[in-house]
Amino acid sequence: MARYYASNNWETIINDSGGIDDSVTSVVVADSTGHPTVPFKITIDDEIMNVTNVTSNTLTIVRGQESTIAASHEDGAIVENRPTAGVWNDLWDDFTTHENNTTDAHGIDDYLPLAGGTMTGDINCNGNEIQKPQLEAYTETIVSSIHSAAGDLTLDLATGNHFKVTVSANITGIILSNAASADTNSITIEFMPTGVYSITWLDTVSVIDTKITISVDDTDNSFNDSASGFSNVEVGDLINVTGFTEAANNDSFRVTSVTTSKIIVADSTEGGADLTTEIAGDSVTITRDALYGDTPDVPDIYKTLVVTLWSSDGDRFKLVQVGEF
Repeated sequence: MARYYASNNWETIINDSGGIDDSVTSVVVADSTGHPTVPFKITIDDEIMNVTNVTSNTLTIVRGQESTIAASHEDGAIVENRPTAGVWNDLWDDFTTHENNTTDAHGIDDYLPLAGGTMTGDINCNGNEIQKPQLEAYTETIVSSIHSAAGDLTLDLATGNHFKVTVSANITGIILSNAASADTNSITIEFMPTGVYSITWLDTVSVIDTKITISVDDTDNSFNDSASGFSNVEVGDLINVTGFTEAANNDSFRVTSVTTSKIIVADSTEGGADLTTEIAGDSVTITRDALYGDTPDVPDIYKTLVVTLWSSDGDRFKLVQVGEF
């Protein structure tokens, strides 16, 4: 069905000497300025006409539309673009046809159905990425344990993902073992203290490397590896460095920039420490803390504490939620 255009409040008058009879196929109007895009409908007296062309002030018309009768119209008669029953009925028919269409969609006859069907060929995302859904089936496995001697608390992720720990001694570090490599982990740790105990949050669990190819450059506060072994370090990580001759280079540092061959860490102006230039040669070990980003602001536990951690790549965990009860 044809589409007819419209312009709000558009009207003019016949400016044809003597008016028009019931058979002419054009009409001259006083002013066509602002007329709708063709084709459009006009009404003169009781007759509806289709306008198929506009040249200056002359309208080319098809007479007697929508069951109206072609008739004579006097000079000065009002010419209006207004809604007609035919336009509204066509619009509704088009809508219901589209709504009830089960064989194609939006005029496209080569569509993929909601269920079933096969796509072949490349998908052009115009530079955008298709993200892997993060909502996956999750089964909670509860493991209960007792921490009764001061020292590290080791939680074996191969045994569960919700750990209920009765605490009766200080926790000097938390080690998460057997994290599924390159997998998503959601972990809840529920501490239930029998008194007041100190807690040190996640201990180092991931050794980046031990090698003799790492040097230090104090001009940009960086560690540099000629063997390009820093592939599993990210901005925000807290790394722990040991093995250098210069004491200033052996400490914990927050990573501010990283490539496979260079780790830049926060200096004293950024709340970190200034490094001392040192050539490679020492056997240097760099490890990474399991928890990156914020750590729970809870140095002591004296009531039930629930901590939720999340990881998208196995052994690198981010704090999601902390609650005390």
